[in-house]
Amino acid sequence: MNRIRNFGLVFVMCLAVSAVLADSLELKNGSLVKGRFVGGDGNSINFQVGSSLQTYNVGDISKVRAAACNALGFLGVRLDNERNLRPSLDAEISAADSRVRVLVIRAEEDWAIATESWKLARVTALS
Repeated sequence: MNRIRNFGLVFVMCLAVSAVLADSLELKNGSLVKGRFVGGDGNSINFQVGSSLQTYNVGDISKVRAAACNALGFLGVRLDNERNLRPSLDAEISAADSRVRVLVIRAEEDWAIATESWKLARVTALS
């Protein structure tokens, strides 16, 4: 139970720090986007670039995650830079000497919604 609480704390802190540090984004395809962080959620970041608002999938961003986790180094968070640049879905990207596991987890909200909708439709049809 204590591990779950610690994971939640580190996750929330990563999100908060990433919001503060995000004045430039380095995408996994190598492009650098300069702008201003204006909001987001666990799946995407809204970024003001010039006069346009752009939305980036968190999974497509490499350097914001690194900056956020590096800021948590005092907690023992260490990233493996090679894994961070090329994470597979549902992979651990923490370094061997990290005191905290850092995971990249794919979000499948659309699949979860479809599954629950299917279950509800079946229950309604059987009633």
